[in-house]
Amino acid sequence: QKVPKPLHRTPRPRAAESMAREPLTTQEELVEAVRKFNDIGTVCKEDGFFYLKLSQQWQDNADYLLESLTEIFRYDKKLKANQAKLRRHFETKESLSLRDEDFKFYTPLSGVGLHISLE
Repeated sequence: QKVPKPLHRTPRPRAAESMAREPLTTQEELVEAVRKFNDIGTVCKEDGFFYLKLSQQWQDNADYLLESLTEIFRYDKKLKANQAKLRRHFETKESLSLRDEDFKFYTPLSGVGLHISLE
């Protein structure tokens, strides 16, 4: 697989800190934790698509961020309502039954790792 050429780096002027081991439990804690990352990432272009490849700090903390997101949104009413609508759709239109375990956050399978697609 070819390595995309970076177009622009977007540094953060803060000192890097490793993240705590216990999952974060609020959105505010999560935002404060990632603000301490010293680098956001690199804008890249591959096959005509632009994306922000998140820095190594993001990549190194992917599992921790995933665990924290799962904890933060565990009881989110809006998320639960949307899951229920999707479950009803699949049960009535597709004859497919979804369980709570079928709804989860996951690390992207993309070869570029954690990234944000850009238009």
